[in-house]
Amino acid sequence: MGKAGGLFVNLGINTGQFTKGIRGARKELTGFQKIGAGLKSTFSPANLGFGAMAAGTALIGAAIGDAITTFKDFEKANSELKAVLKGTDTEMAALSTQAKELGSVTAFTASEVTSLQTSLAKLGFNSKEIDNMTLSTLNAAAALGSGLGEQATLTGATLKSFGLDSTEATRVNDILAASASQSALDFGKLSVALPIVGAVAKASGISLERTTAILGTLTSNGLDASSSATSLRNILVKLSAKGLTWEEAMQKINTSTDKTKTSFDLFGKTSVAAGVILAEQKVKLNDLTESMYNVDDAAQDMADTMLDNVAGDITKAGSAWEGFTLSLTTGSNVVSDAMRGVVSGATNLLSTLTNLANGTTSLGDMARIAFNTIANGVNKVMSPLKGLLKAMDDVTGTDFAGLQVEIPRLELESEKLIEFEKALKKHN
Repeated sequence: MGKAGGLFVNLGINTGQFTKGIRGARKELTGFQKIGAGLKSTFSPANLGFGAMAAGTALIGAAIGDAITTFKDFEKANSELKAVLKGTDTEMAALSTQAKELGSVTAFTASEVTSLQTSLAKLGFNSKEIDNMTLSTLNAAAALGSGLGEQATLTGATLKSFGLDSTEATRVNDILAASASQSALDFGKLSVALPIVGAVAKASGISLERTTAILGTLTSNGLDASSSATSLRNILVKLSAKGLTWEEAMQKINTSTDKTKTSFDLFGKTSVAAGVILAEQKVKLNDLTESMYNVDDAAQDMADTMLDNVAGDITKAGSAWEGFTLSLTTGSNVVSDAMRGVVSGATNLLSTLTNLANGTTSLGDMARIAFNTIANGVNKVMSPLKGLLKAMDDVTGTDFAGLQVEIPRLELESEKLIEFEKALKKHN
């Protein structure tokens, strides 16, 4: 008895007050029993049909779970972007909107688009520059089969090495994509070659179009990417040192009786093979160069072609679905509010249980918090649930009206829980 009495003292329960409160709330408790009966009736097989209810519940649960996971991943990606970019709320909102829009119509999810934006931010580009570069870089990644982070690095480095503004990103990415489709270049070779020769090419007045055409010609004739870029860089340096133009040097090699010796004399041992190839492939090189100047929308067209199949249709459908689920979070951010409401309610309940064990909270207070958590949780979930059902009805043509009718009834039951909580508080 001593231990039991001590336990009651530690729990802080005043038995007289508790008994009075229970007697006073008896009427409300009877009403609460009716609530339970009402909930049981609401979800009975007779009302909804057991099979339909089970299928509908599973579908809705999976859809809401997917929406929450998508939103959570997107929120996390945006937090990482903000940490790197340190942008204003306005800048972050603009990039978030862009990510959601592109994530719904490209091969990449909104979270992946944000990851690309983060990669560009790490390269030192500001929010406006990132906005300029994102779409075309996504297209280049799809066209070249590259990862978003590595594509961001290649596109960003190419812009900087050739002294180009972010508004030139589409041009750069179109050239990269076209060069891979019209020569032996690919993403890996471009990633190796352009950083080696880019700065020297710019200093020598050689355009990106001409540079990629030269690299494409060399790799198509058997040189690896590193050797092609190193040879081209050396050729440009030698031409500058000797005061020769490109055309003059190539003419010397082509008219020589010993092309190898002439190329060696002009460019040294490292670039002998490249010099001969470029001289002999003059016509093809010029044609490829001309082609690189006419590559508008190459990355977009290649990206579209890559998705023009069953697998691509599935990818686009997934992107569209993610765009839809993220659209539920716009405005009042209902999904986020619901998630935070549930977590907050659970936190309050756990805190109350701790206080109850420590003797600083009454059992009545604990009951009120529990009922309040349940009722508020139901109310918070209702808004996104109704939006999800309506959108599913509109998109699929499936009649979810039977399930939607039950939502107001659930809301009514949650209101009854709140009324009971108020009654219990009054009599405690």
